[in-house]
Amino acid sequence: MSSARFYLGLAIVLLLSLGSQFFFGWYLPELKPYIGLGYVAMGYFTTLSVLIYYLSKRLGTHENPYLLLYLTYAVILFKLASSVIIVYAFKRSYHPDTRYFVLPFIVVYILFTIFETAYMAKSGQLKSNAIPRS
Repeated sequence: MSSARFYLGLAIVLLLSLGSQFFFGWYLPELKPYIGLGYVAMGYFTTLSVLIYYLSKRLGTHENPYLLLYLTYAVILFKLASSVIIVYAFKRSYHPDTRYFVLPFIVVYILFTIFETAYMAKSGQLKSNAIPRS
């Protein structure tokens, strides 16, 4: 995947994420105090996506084709663990009144996970097409 396509996809995911946060703030007023968690998630996942993109681009040209698969597993584990820590820290700091406070975060998490899976799969396809078949 070219850098231009990656950044276009990232911009689309960010717009969808912003739209979801505006939706929560406008139509679900009980979630309005917790929209900040969604914005934190957008910043965190954007940074993580850019880092993963360049790392997967570099590993896509490595002679070991399994490194990209290992990166995928590591990203899933790291992203899940860090997400739990972020949500837990938010809950401990702000003591939300409702258990639905995590909804803005979950929507952003899902959007970015779909996006990351798509471009990492694309990186894997490019690598597998470059390997000569016997």
